[in-house]
Amino acid sequence: MINKMLLFITLVTVTSCTSLKIKIGAKMSMKYKDNLEYSMNVRPTINKKPNGWSNLFKQNMNDAWKKLNIKGINYFLVGKPKMLKGYVTRSDVNSKFYQAWFGVYIIQAKDRVFSVSNDSINIIPQQGIMEYGKVAEHDQLAWLSAMGDKNPYAKSISYSPIHTIQLDGQKVQLFEGTIESHSDLTDKETSLTKLLGMPKPKKWKEIVSANHTITLKGIYGIWYNEKDKTIKIVYGCGSIVLLKDGTKIDHYSQLKKDIMIMAENITMENLK
Repeated sequence: MINKMLLFITLVTVTSCTSLKIKIGAKMSMKYKDNLEYSMNVRPTINKKPNGWSNLFKQNMNDAWKKLNIKGINYFLVGKPKMLKGYVTRSDVNSKFYQAWFGVYIIQAKDRVFSVSNDSINIIPQQGIMEYGKVAEHDQLAWLSAMGDKNPYAKSISYSPIHTIQLDGQKVQLFEGTIESHSDLTDKETSLTKLLGMPKPKKWKEIVSANHTITLKGIYGIWYNEKDKTIKIVYGCGSIVLLKDGTKIDHYSQLKKDIMIMAENITMENLK
């Protein structure tokens, strides 16, 4: 998942300011001419972004999805650093952005991608939702590995339909889903942790363990576009965290409104 991003990370980590590194890294990733992206000729624009989220990153996902025999691009946001902090709020256990994601997967779909036909995805998305959830699982596994987790874990638990929204000329069924996973909070140093920054262990080791188990809860919507021959997935989540003292923190409930605002205001743009 991360190979091409590492090139950007190497270039931007020459600066010590995490906010600047994130801005530069996002800008460079979006400017990079990815051949797969250009062959699909479509990219999402997030037209409403609530405060606290980073700029949009782009990542080729072919390596992460290799076992699924899927090719595509991931466009995603995380919680940006607070002023004078050396790490993104994604890594702050006390922030509502802890372990949060928002993004869009665009998958090449000239041929059938999943066990059902591409057209069937728009008609009965609930039929294959656990299979479609593996796209997010493998993304999370690759990310955790790149963040230094030696035994990455991510498993879809459930998806329940909530309501529909209009996206990309298509009526899209949204699901509320949960994935059990590890946190990417770590005391290890990798190229990716250098880009994102990480709070010092003394700030969190009495509260949680490195790579502790979390629940990621959020939205997931999948559709097929016959015109550009792609399958797209909008996703967003927050975390539910159990601290060492038994306290449970539900960050997702604080982020759900943000996630829905972004999901409802996505448009798709041609690159050529």
